[in-house]
Order: sequence, then C-alpha cells, then structure tokens
Amino acid sequence: MRLPAETGSTAVEGLVDGKELLPGLYLAGSLVKVLNECVITSALNTTEKEVNMPEPIVMIIEVDTWDRLIPDPKSPAEWDKSRYERVLNKLRRDHLISEEKTSL
Repeated sequence: MRLPAETGSTAVEGLVDGKELLPGLYLAGSLVKVLNECVITSALNTTEKEVNMPEPIVMIIEVDTWDRLIPDPKSPAEWDKSRYERVLNKLRRDHLISEEKTSL
C-alpha cells in the first residue's frame, strides 16, 4: 500500500516501524524508499472484516547508509581484521544459548 511519509523527512531510505494501527490491523515493519513524499509498505488485516480507515502518516526512521562492515581506509587498524571478525563483532549474541555461541 502507498502511504504518505512524515512531512519534512530528509531520509531517502529508512525503516517503517511495524505497529498495530487498529485492533487486528498491522502495519508491516519494512525498509522503504521515500518517493514523492510517499512510501510503499504492507498492512495485514487479521480480522474477517473489511476495514476502512484514514491513511496513517508513516514515520521514517533514518538508517545509517555507511556500511561499518567495510573498513575505513583511513583507519589502518580496521584493515587488520578479517571480514569474519568484523561481522562477528557486529552480531548481537546475547539471545543465543551456549552451544550456539560456541558454534560461531
């Protein structure tokens, strides 16, 4: 569905935070591109009823486009690490059980 983005948003690409718009009607969390102050995303109706609602204005969460997995050429210390080490440092591991942590 095409929805208007927050007015004045400077983000060209960003995230739409998933949330419940009405009981049983959910806006999908997604990565979007802002074009003509609108974004294309999805909504899910979990009820058996057809729902008419006013279009919500979507808030865009700006994402950092600088890929930190690519080393900074001005920082020689970053070039010393392998890509595997850089990816591993970026991973969130607190939710893993011990066997999963050791397999990494």
